[in-house]
Amino acid sequence: MCCFVGYKAVLVNNTLTIDTIYPSVNISSITTTAGSQTISFNSTASDVNLLSCKYAIYNLTGSIDGLNNNVTVICNSSNSATVSTYNTFNLYVTSTDKAGNENTTNKTFIVSSSSSPSGGGGGSAPQKIAVVGLNQLDNKNYTELDREIIYARINDMCSSLFGQSIAQRDFSDTCVLGKTQINTILSTLVSNYSLILTQENLLQFYSNYKNRLFFQGFEIQAVITEKKLFSSIIGILAQLQISPPSIDSIFIISKDTAQYNLTSKLISNKELESCEVLSGNPYLTCQAMNNTIRVVYNVKDTQFFSKIFTGSILLKTKAESNKVETRQISLTFRVYNPFYEVIDGIPFYFLSLFIVGGASIGGYYAIHKYKRETKYLINKFDFSAS
Repeated sequence: MCCFVGYKAVLVNNTLTIDTIYPSVNISSITTTAGSQTISFNSTASDVNLLSCKYAIYNLTGSIDGLNNNVTVICNSSNSATVSTYNTFNLYVTSTDKAGNENTTNKTFIVSSSSSPSGGGGGSAPQKIAVVGLNQLDNKNYTELDREIIYARINDMCSSLFGQSIAQRDFSDTCVLGKTQINTILSTLVSNYSLILTQENLLQFYSNYKNRLFFQGFEIQAVITEKKLFSSIIGILAQLQISPPSIDSIFIISKDTAQYNLTSKLISNKELESCEVLSGNPYLTCQAMNNTIRVVYNVKDTQFFSKIFTGSILLKTKAESNKVETRQISLTFRVYNPFYEVIDGIPFYFLSLFIVGGASIGGYYAIHKYKRETKYLINKFDFSAS
């Protein structure tokens, strides 16, 4: 007589949560001190799976200032940083959660060797913002605000001639105004802004505009909005900057799957209003949050060894005076799939050589096809870069 041992199956239910929510991040204050190049700032970040925070400081040319590049800080704390000179800078703070979702925000601040024109961002006085104006005429006494207004109205006229409505763009290199346009600007300045201005003086200001004889002034947001002024960076208008300016990335598929997501991120120097996929590409999506753009390309069929996927997106900023600035970004995704068996039945695939951004990568891949399973097991013998 023999025995029978029975087994009881136990079912365990597990819940899988996919975190697709970006952290929130905000710069609550930036405090500067006249005569000091050290600032202090407070930022807040929140997310159910919040992991880390970091900051970076960019100078007027859009480059990292000194060593202020992705410096890790404790989230929701007061921090300090030192810049390399007295000037206008942009502080970027980024928060990241455990799923790898990132969000970035930024704020402009000014460090001055004398009384700070920005109000430091930490006091009760409204923060002042850098704006562009035209240089003073010889033997004249136009105020800084007058010359900021005159610049803005000349640039508005040039913008309208090009059929564009783009904030913070300088048309001085390409704009040619005639007598009719000059008289229209003069009428607007006299009637709407009560400026005492002659046609001769306006022509001299137009000459300064064409020759890019600018100065940098500072005004509070209420004045900028009321007078429809243009923000500036040391006399050169702060145009929208995207880093990187386009995407041309290489991806290596890391798992055997019927479809695959290619994900990239871009950073803007201005707050963004929207991101739109162009050319009706149904597999490409993008999302703009504050100063961060997340781009995802969904590869629906991975039955290839190498392939190139392309697309383009259109970004739109939030800007002053009900004007927006747009930028079209081209996207190229170069994808290699080592899980793909080129000729069925051949047990080894030899990857002799391919180039990745200037790095030569070579290797042997043994591909064993299991008879009882449908998946491939990839054994990597050698994978080195020189």
